[in-house]
Amino acid sequence: MRITLLMLFFGACAKAAEQPLVVFPRLLEERADTGAKTVRIHDQLTLSLQKASVAARNFRVRRVIDGRTVTTFVDGAHIERSLYEDAEKLATVSVTTEDGSVRLNGLVGPSHRIAPITGSERSEDGVIPHAIHKVESKDAYDKEIIGHRAKASLTEVAERADSLPPKVVVEVFIVSDSKHNELFDTFQDLAIYLCVCTNSVNLRYRQSKDPFVHLVLVGIERSKE
Repeated sequence: MRITLLMLFFGACAKAAEQPLVVFPRLLEERADTGAKTVRIHDQLTLSLQKASVAARNFRVRRVIDGRTVTTFVDGAHIERSLYEDAEKLATVSVTTEDGSVRLNGLVGPSHRIAPITGSERSEDGVIPHAIHKVESKDAYDKEIIGHRAKASLTEVAERADSLPPKVVVEVFIVSDSKHNELFDTFQDLAIYLCVCTNSVNLRYRQSKDPFVHLVLVGIERSKE
């Protein structure tokens, strides 16, 4: 079963809830055959990263040019070429290398994000400094859902489960408004950020079954409104 979902991204990104932790990530190991990487973030956190995939092969990009809506298709594999995950730690990051040092953007766990520190000097051995922020969570929607949950018997739940397909693929198309996408210097920066967000959701659904739920990012609209 496939479900198409339209998502709208408004305003700024998630706010940090406390002072950031400054770290110096180091690439400990890299496998040429699989692209797997082992990155030490700090003494208590090392990520075992595998290549991740969340973008559709024919990735739709929609823009408004001279008052006309123009849709183009790009290679999804190219969009997500720097996307990696550590499923055990619920981490999804974009990983690139620069002069032998790693540069990471994304989530290093369910509640912490990482990004290079702009304008900061490297360490004596050339490592790029990064900041880890705790992401402020908002539970308002959870409270609303809990307050209005339907009371269903075990028999009713079992009957509904029997009618569900074994796998549900949710096709996600995201509209980023001007206040949101002006935070990104390039379209690729916006695209990989949204890939990180989508894959982070997939990691949480990885253990789901009956049905197994998987999100695929099929496209982005970079709105000017």
